[in-house]
Amino acid sequence: MAVTKQKQNPLYFNLLVAIGALVACFVFIEICFYSYDGYLELLYSEKDNVSMLHEADPLLGWRKRANTTGFFASKRNKYRNVININSHGLRDEEYDYAKAPGTKRILLLGDSVTVGYEVDKQSLIDTQLEALLANQGKYEVINAGTRAYGGDQSLLYLMTEGYRYAPDVIIYVAVLNDPLENITIHQRGRKAKPYFLAEETGELVLQGVPVPDVSPDSEWVLATPEAQAFYTGAFQGPLEDKAVSLRSFVKRLLVKSRFFSWIRQRLAMGVANRTGRASVPAAVEAQEVSITSRLITEMREYSESIGAHFMVYETTAGEGRRPGKTTVIERAAGDAGALYFNSFDAFFEESGGTKKFCFKHDGHWNARGHAFAAREIYKYLREREWA
Repeated sequence: MAVTKQKQNPLYFNLLVAIGALVACFVFIEICFYSYDGYLELLYSEKDNVSMLHEADPLLGWRKRANTTGFFASKRNKYRNVININSHGLRDEEYDYAKAPGTKRILLLGDSVTVGYEVDKQSLIDTQLEALLANQGKYEVINAGTRAYGGDQSLLYLMTEGYRYAPDVIIYVAVLNDPLENITIHQRGRKAKPYFLAEETGELVLQGVPVPDVSPDSEWVLATPEAQAFYTGAFQGPLEDKAVSLRSFVKRLLVKSRFFSWIRQRLAMGVANRTGRASVPAAVEAQEVSITSRLITEMREYSESIGAHFMVYETTAGEGRRPGKTTVIERAAGDAGALYFNSFDAFFEESGGTKKFCFKHDGHWNARGHAFAAREIYKYLREREWA
């Protein structure tokens, strides 16, 4: 009896082989990414790298934890730094409140850019600036920056703690997102914070103190209805909608995939490098300018009341991108009658628009960025004859 062989469809067979090869390739790539991620986790573990360095504060929302040593790490940027917080809650030397005779002090206010957990202590802006000032006399540069602080928290810190160092010069190191922080009550992933509202007379009224204990998972809350509607619609809403839509197995698989995560990060970096601050409605921007201007005015007037010079230094993203228009910080400082300067052009010319001065995966300064900013501030102090 003759046996008839069933003919195989070569197209179907080749398709199965191709799919199998793609799946095998994908699995191999995933294994490589998971292995590399595990290796980075051993070297640069990010577990509790911020929370252990901070504690709740009824006035400021949060502050650095005094007498603490911890680590701050980033797997993506490949650093792991030892962070020492002194007895006064500063990432700095053990300065007494009282100044030694003949000593001049500069107090730096600001956020994560200023405190610079991303670099070692010797590379920080305050250390670099102090070294530059060494040939001008005895100077102490005190770094009072705290991660995620807005101008409101910097003002409160100055009035409750910073003044105790009797600074001769106070520099508010402002960043692009400060105006948004100044109208924020609570942002996801953080503790709640104090905020100010401006009376019709222009006077600031402190709100939200003592700061309540709010879950970091609570919704993003802003101080004005217009800002609440815009920012939660522009940022929080899409994230929630996206999370709801990711129900299919394939999409969930892609979300968990290290390979696709790597692709998304680079796409996001590309978008971030080509876009600046989101287009903000005129009414919301006016609110940001108004409250930021009042905060800077209070900083300036308080600084003058304790006999200190005051100025605002606005930083740019690490790649030295030139803003497309006058920034909110510059407008606010102008309205406040405060000395203002930035080094946008100098950063851009030196960096050529590259990330020479910041880490590859974010805009925080690297060691070269801190050194460059210190030199720019030093030159400005000499020009003003404040040093």
